[in-house]
Amino acid sequence: MIDREFVYSTFEAVRVSRWKDVPDQIKTWASSLWSDTFHVERAFMGDDDLLIWIPRVSTLVAKHGKWIGDEKSFHTIFVSCNYVDSDFRGQGLSGKMILTMAHEATRIWGPTPFLFEVNDVPRGLVAVQPFLRFTYVWIPFVDVCVPPRWTPCNLDTIVGKAYPGFYADNMNGYRAFSYDGQTILLDPLNDIVFYTDALSLTTFDGLPLPGTWCRFFCPWGNTRVYLHNMYFTSPPSMKHYVLT
Repeated sequence: MIDREFVYSTFEAVRVSRWKDVPDQIKTWASSLWSDTFHVERAFMGDDDLLIWIPRVSTLVAKHGKWIGDEKSFHTIFVSCNYVDSDFRGQGLSGKMILTMAHEATRIWGPTPFLFEVNDVPRGLVAVQPFLRFTYVWIPFVDVCVPPRWTPCNLDTIVGKAYPGFYADNMNGYRAFSYDGQTILLDPLNDIVFYTDALSLTTFDGLPLPGTWCRFFCPWGNTRVYLHNMYFTSPPSMKHYVLT
């Protein structure tokens, strides 16, 4: 965000609450939706994480934490589970959900940057110089079926260390495994988001299900972070600045 004093809009139809205050029936609906849509394997919401939703229509999640990078690290709010029912798409609901989320998150945590992960950079941002580039790609993980050797370990072996990636204030739903001095971290989707040695991936046998992906840190990664306020409609007198 460039303008730390910017006030985000809210919309009456969009509801937002800390997870611990969300009604049980909404929790059940959202959890089932995420399992079917995003293949979430384990409960991952912490008490203070934000759920943003329109009942039976859309969801959004905001988790406060920090990004640890090779060059820069900073506190951030990671936004995920962006879902709109197919019957309601094309109505601008995602924009309303995101702006309402930003309003509440800024009220609770202050003017903290938001971090989104997208598969493809929108065409309108292709020529914009990114504030920071994280060099990783997602690749399919193949289990080589070696004899069992990896064992579950405490998340403290990873959390708090200077390993790259986003770390929420709570790590609900994450699982860590270790073997022969190496460590692997799985997120709530059973995707590998961190490993201490790429060669150790070939021996990992701790996955209960197929379809896992691995975040592979490499020079040809293309994930970018843009320093920008989220405007979905621009005020008439608004000036645009590009950081270089």
